[in-house]
Amino acid sequence: IAHSIPYVGPAISGVAGAIVGASAGASVASALPGERIRTGALLGALGGAILGSSGGGTLAANVAMGVAGATAPYGLLLAVFSGAS
Repeated sequence: IAHSIPYVGPAISGVAGAIVGASAGASVASALPGERIRTGALLGALGGAILGSSGGGTLAANVAMGVAGATAPYGLLLAVFSGAS
């Protein structure tokens, strides 16, 4: 819905994509060997921003953002507290 707002829609979709992408990337990285959570969060944020700003409003992007958004609480906590010991 935000993507359809004139002029600022793609930027809003890009920010939303970066947030859910970072959380999804951190979640995936936590399950892989080496647990490179910060790297996963960074790559997810970049991919999510690109997907959100360019493909926002399409059915595929909406499904991808919904699935990634479901991981947001877990992934964001991982990304924020990955450096805490």
